[in-house]
Amino acid sequence: MFKYFQTLPLTFYSLDEYQTGKIVPNIFVRSKFLSNVISNTSLFDLYDIKDGDTPEITANKFYGDSGLYWIILQSNDISDPRFEWPLDQFNLKKFAEGKYTNINGTHHYEDSGGNVINASVILATTSTDPVTNFTGFPNNTVVTNNTNVGTGFITSKTNTNAVTIVTTNGGFVAGDQVLSAANSLATTTLTSISVVSGLSAANNSISTAATPITNLIFEDRENEKKRSIKIIKKDLVPDIVSELEEIVNKWLITLNLLVI
Repeated sequence: MFKYFQTLPLTFYSLDEYQTGKIVPNIFVRSKFLSNVISNTSLFDLYDIKDGDTPEITANKFYGDSGLYWIILQSNDISDPRFEWPLDQFNLKKFAEGKYTNINGTHHYEDSGGNVINASVILATTSTDPVTNFTGFPNNTVVTNNTNVGTGFITSKTNTNAVTIVTTNGGFVAGDQVLSAANSLATTTLTSISVVSGLSAANNSISTAATPITNLIFEDRENEKKRSIKIIKKDLVPDIVSELEEIVNKWLITLNLLVI
């Protein structure tokens, strides 16, 4: 079967603004056919990655060829399995121990509905329109959730696309519409939420109904979000391989012409 990385175009990869780097296979090359397949829910199945599964093991399990692991990765927009593939429990704990001083320390608090409360949270939007981003949300004012129950106090504004708040009631999730209590015309729709830190119960009068979520539990939840992946149906694999081979061959022809 076609070995993806043996014929894939190369690219320069750097993590320090090109001060150092190396030549690696360009894993971002994707066939148009594959892009169309993963947008059609009838052409793939969902699979929950098990502990011990690797992209290679998963490819062998479904396609009978571990060399087709690149289809697993590209079908799920995974460019770096080290960080985008779920860890087993042993390695998850090691990861958490390297990230936090105390893995059992409180990451944040939640109410009975699972909403993050009394924590520092970043609300973000991708809107570039001053009317529908955070332009009209002043610091030190209240923000409310107009879609679900949620209230917070803006402590800082990074730019017009993000504010940091302390949640005081309910919570916020991507897709929620939020309003400014200080400006009746200011509204925006959230595209992402990230928890900066949980706040001290002693200093912030956490309700006894609030549940502390430890750093390890938080990382375990984040890890679990990575388990569900798309598995392209096996009978479509030959067409995906064929088209990618064609893309690579065209690239090689272009490269030879440039060299000549």
